[in-house]
Amino acid sequence: FLNYSNMHKGEKCFINAENMTAKTFFNLGDNENPGHGDHCARLIMKRTAAFKEIMTLNDSNHSQKRVAEWLEDWRDHIQPKGPADQSGALTDIGIIQAISAVRNIIIKAKHTSEHSDSDHAVARTSMDRIEAEAEDQLPVGFEFTCIPYEGLGEHVFFLRMGIITSRENPTITLRIIKLEKHEEDIAKELKQKLDAGL
Repeated sequence: FLNYSNMHKGEKCFINAENMTAKTFFNLGDNENPGHGDHCARLIMKRTAAFKEIMTLNDSNHSQKRVAEWLEDWRDHIQPKGPADQSGALTDIGIIQAISAVRNIIIKAKHTSEHSDSDHAVARTSMDRIEAEAEDQLPVGFEFTCIPYEGLGEHVFFLRMGIITSRENPTITLRIIKLEKHEEDIAKELKQKLDAGL
């Protein structure tokens, strides 16, 4: 796109950072000699397979099997993270340990019931508490490193992991933290590359 735009001496380039597209016009002309504006070059940035994958996972519910298989398939891009240490930084967990923990989530249900009776009142309370545990340390999330669009640099995304518990099967949610900020940074990177190259 840059080579073609420069070789044909593009007059104007319009960048749509939100849609990750750009368009260069070569024959717009000016007020005295207007052109037809029909000779143009269009750039549509293509998402990489890795970025498509995390965007598919983002903000939706998944089975244990689906998340474990994702960890196995994309292990070269993933660094599982455990609870924060004393300094507040998240700790690293081995990928094998993380896969094992996700595959072997244990659901524990605790039922508490209270009853009190007096001359003027009767009170009853009942509470269920459902917790998810694993023999191995459950990750709190995953750092995912990838190039989001062909031609751009690497970005590190953090996917927070949540577990929706029920009495039967747990459901795992993954959510990209500060996705809008990432999208802004990616759009700025595209604009900078085009500005520098044109």
